[in-house]
Amino acid sequence: MTIPSRVTNADRSIESRLAEVCRECRLAIRDLTACYNFATDDRELNAVVALFTEGGSFVCWHAPPAGRCAAKRQAGSSRN
Repeated sequence: MTIPSRVTNADRSIESRLAEVCRECRLAIRDLTACYNFATDDRELNAVVALFTEGGSFVCWHAPPAGRCAAKRQAGSSRN
């Protein structure tokens, strides 16, 4: 029985192996952004949420608050 080894490119330089990893990361980031764009275009909220890490959050700092956030902000500003 042979055990697969990830050290198949030991004869390559560290620079060339790192360049390959960086290329793979760039492709993964492109895939992630494409999935995000399709999910938002299709208004698939569950698909958008699935693209974030478990502890991640989605915050929009430049848009005016809407819904419950707007009501809370208005209630808070009337106290000042």
